[in-house]
Amino acid sequence: MFWLVGLAVARGEETPTAQDKTLPPTFYREGPRSPYALWIAAVEAYRSYNTTMWQRHALCESENARAEVLRFEDDNESVVIAFSGTDEAEDWSENNLDTTQQLACGRAYHRGFWKYQDVLKDCLDDVRDQLRNEESLEVSYIVGHSLGGSAGTIYAAEHGNAMYGTHTFGAAKTTVNATCSVEGVRYHHVDDPVSQGIAGWADFGHDITRSVGIKSTCQECDDPTYSCESHACDSISCSDTDPGFGKNCSDIADNFYTLHSYYGYFLSYCGGLW
Repeated sequence: MFWLVGLAVARGEETPTAQDKTLPPTFYREGPRSPYALWIAAVEAYRSYNTTMWQRHALCESENARAEVLRFEDDNESVVIAFSGTDEAEDWSENNLDTTQQLACGRAYHRGFWKYQDVLKDCLDDVRDQLRNEESLEVSYIVGHSLGGSAGTIYAAEHGNAMYGTHTFGAAKTTVNATCSVEGVRYHHVDDPVSQGIAGWADFGHDITRSVGIKSTCQECDDPTYSCESHACDSISCSDTDPGFGKNCSDIADNFYTLHSYYGYFLSYCGGLW
């Protein structure tokens, strides 16, 4: 199912319905620093998805790993590195399921996620050097969904974060004895099994400084809504001890495919957080 996520994330771009009265009118087009714009950059990295919001500056590919360096459509100086999430079977066999530990620079990482960014690092570092030397530009954000968010977190920790940090969506845990040292924001639904930790990832923790937890609330079983909570990456958020919500909701709140893929839709409920 994971490799289908790349085909599904486009649905996260759907405009919310008229009943979303709390949605700020500028939410979807308020510029490259908006959470929605960063979500679109994250899904732009998938092979099957192209947008007009971000334009490709460079592509880095090696083995099954992929990342794009993107520029915002109306602001050529806003540059992000976007790591692709799982969209082919090799991402499972080579990365998601390799839950052994990889030691690097005195830290222990999920080996599969570490490998994903490691085969891309030289290309990405070269692009960053080119931007610095030729245009005096630094990367604004590092982003990624799912596997891409986990790889991006490790890349930021090992090879230098972006100016405004790393922003991930539905990312899995990356680091043994995580200290929440990577500046940025981790967006996650509290019932998303990937971001909450599934079998084999129990030894790892999240390492991003701030998290936004999205919860499902069902007034009626066929009409779930969502609420968001923002908090620092402390012992509670870092270990993901949130109790979880939405267990009796309709498919849109219960379905793994939805919980892990609809972050663009979920974010429309979080406009008051930024």
